[in-house]
Amino acid sequence: MDRWLIDTLTVVSPAWLYAIVGVLTTAESVLFGLFLPGELVLLLAGFLSFHGQVNLTMMLIITATAAVGGYLLGYEVGRRFGSGLRTGTIGRRIGEARWSKVDAKLAGMGGRAILLGRLVGLLRAIMPVAAGMTRMPYRTFLLWAAAGGLVWAPAFVLIGYTVGGSYEKIAGFVGSASMILLLLVVLLIVLFFAVRRFTRRNDPPGSVDEPQ
Repeated sequence: MDRWLIDTLTVVSPAWLYAIVGVLTTAESVLFGLFLPGELVLLLAGFLSFHGQVNLTMMLIITATAAVGGYLLGYEVGRRFGSGLRTGTIGRRIGEARWSKVDAKLAGMGGRAILLGRLVGLLRAIMPVAAGMTRMPYRTFLLWAAAGGLVWAPAFVLIGYTVGGSYEKIAGFVGSASMILLLLVVLLIVLFFAVRRFTRRNDPPGSVDEPQ
């Protein structure tokens, strides 16, 4: 299975793999993590590094930066859109019980809740947005967001790298259902690039638009 995944991903250039991992890691902290846990993306990044598809050092830098940046983006989203986001379509689907749980953590733990949120998928997806809504002091938020992101992201990339030769170990670590979801995302990405490559290959000579 792991060889099949690597062979499938060879149609995607390393630059795009860096970009995809970076975007997904960033988006996870702006509620997207409710649908695709960030650990899966980071484990895949380490998996690809192990098999030489991407550079491990570069992937560590990108994921750490994206993890911190995602939290800062989530904070700004919460601060700017506030209660409107909470009572909107996405906020209602999250549910008041989940919002209240995050509020309680922030009220009881302050900045430490930001670090705790890194360890729990549900909290990680909502915590930065909720912190922005409550107007947590930015300096406090930044300190704890940086501490969590700079440890959490590289740690999971390295876990993926360490067990990079075994799909079964990774699937057992994060859950088969979540891994299947991640593979579906990967397949959609691969399909996009395969179609684009096929289209370019079959373009007739001179079909590229000339500049006006």
